[in-house]
Amino acid sequence: MSADKELRITTRYSDFDPLGHVNNTIFFDFIETLSQKAFKGNTHIRHIKIQFQKEISGIAVPISLGIQTEGNGGRFKIFDHDNIFAIGELRMGKD
Repeated sequence: MSADKELRITTRYSDFDPLGHVNNTIFFDFIETLSQKAFKGNTHIRHIKIQFQKEISGIAVPISLGIQTEGNGGRFKIFDHDNIFAIGELRMGKD
């Protein structure tokens, strides 16, 4: 998948669970941040599918978020230079 929008972020101490991995709920924060950039903040996520591929370990790890937009949604990935941590699809909608 080639992304038409990308965003780099760094994980925070608060993103991690007691076992030292990014908590799965934080992945949704990442996706929400990416969707607001890709869709200019004028819609909300209405449907999402996610497949977790690999845990994110280590504090202050830089990761990338990418989305290939398609109409009112798109396919996304959360990754770094060596790994894909999650992939999925989302659809946006207005209130």
